[in-house]
Amino acid sequence: MQQVLCATTDQMSLNYVLCTALLRCLCVIAAAFPLKHQQKDLRLVLAEADAVGVPLPVISAANEQYVRARAQGYGDADFSAVLEAVTPQEKEQSA
Repeated sequence: MQQVLCATTDQMSLNYVLCTALLRCLCVIAAAFPLKHQQKDLRLVLAEADAVGVPLPVISAANEQYVRARAQGYGDADFSAVLEAVTPQEKEQSA
């Protein structure tokens, strides 16, 4: 009986995870971590690195994209919205 109960609980947990993932794909979900906060964190890391003379070119490039995304109005969206800001730029460069 305990094995059946555990299997049923595992299946229910799996169903919950799958349904939650599906809803996230189909619906607009509130920002888990706003883009504006991610950009702030990148800015703080860059400031600290600059203070000790450590170059961080990749983080600097990422920060530029987050700044662009904020300027386009994605600041309150989930930090993954940076892709929305980057995608048009990539299309223009390939054209």
